This record gives sequence, C-alpha cells and structure tokens, in this order.
Amino acid sequence: MAPLQDGDAVAARDSKNPAGGTLRFSAREWSEFLARIKADGFE
Repeated sequence: MAPLQDGDAVAARDSKNPAGGTLRFSAREWSEFLARIKADGFE
C-alpha cells in the first residue's frame, strides 16, 4: 500500500500496481483508520 497525500485527502493504492485504481479518504477518515489499527481495533 502506498498512501499519497492529495490536498485535504489521502489516496491509497497498491504500490505493486501503481497504474491500478486508488481509494480516496478524507484526512479525518484516514486518521481514524490508522488510530483503529494502532489500537488493535480490527479482528
């Protein structure tokens, strides 16, 4: 995964397939996602 800063959003793509699609998240969504991962919030 390669997170890319895009203004006030974050775009994530597969670093092994840069020509593939991207997922875009707001800065808030990305921060919440990372916080949940760090808190071991995924089962």
